[in-house]
Amino acid sequence: MIKRTGFRPLQSLVAGWRPADGTPLEPLEAILLAWTGIVGGRVAQHSQPLELHDGVLVVATRSSAWSQQLQFLEPEILARLRAMGGPALTGLRFRSGRLRPPKPAGAERSVVRRPRPAAAEGPLCAPCRGERARRRKVDLERLFFNLPWLDAESLVSLVPGLEPGELEAIRRGLLQRWWLGLERVRRGSRRATDHERRIASSYVLLQSGLAPDDITPAVVRNVLGPDLEARLFGSPGSAPSAAKEDER
Repeated sequence: MIKRTGFRPLQSLVAGWRPADGTPLEPLEAILLAWTGIVGGRVAQHSQPLELHDGVLVVATRSSAWSQQLQFLEPEILARLRAMGGPALTGLRFRSGRLRPPKPAGAERSVVRRPRPAAAEGPLCAPCRGERARRRKVDLERLFFNLPWLDAESLVSLVPGLEPGELEAIRRGLLQRWWLGLERVRRGSRRATDHERRIASSYVLLQSGLAPDDITPAVVRNVLGPDLEARLFGSPGSAPSAAKEDER
């Protein structure tokens, strides 16, 4: 069962956090405190808010592949920051490099007020429930295609309202649908299209559960099989990772 984790409102962080000397919390520090809640645990391990200049938040990432993948999340990240009442941001800029080491325990103290629970909605009619479920499915499949390396925590945060087991059911169904299409490519005689290669890259990442930096030709060959790998990417062992494929 997926544990739902709500975002921490930046307003409550700014209002409730005070260092020992009483110095007010800076906007960047507030974002740093809330970053894991904004992007999820896995993404937070590979990224870190670095600077804030003229409404642009500079985010450090562990590699150019992570920078490029995080660009897909920019609208969602900005929307979350704005909804939380943080500083007025106009955009994000990603910079690959080493992340700063975390501050020692005790270097900062925070008191986070528990957000008020959302008002309970009345019962929805069957067509409304069906339409909401359809929208969740579309949103989740889009994230699985563009960002297949996101962890469950991040996905639940980005697609609110997911029911227990819904995420895994949609994931399995999408993997099955992708595989049927890739099997047609393997059995066919025409050349694979760029879109089919993109699906294959997302399939490898989603099926393996690995981050883009961890994908090797051996992983691709193990997930797709040597015949399909050769049909999609040329000679066996030449398949690029999803991150490298996106950089083209």
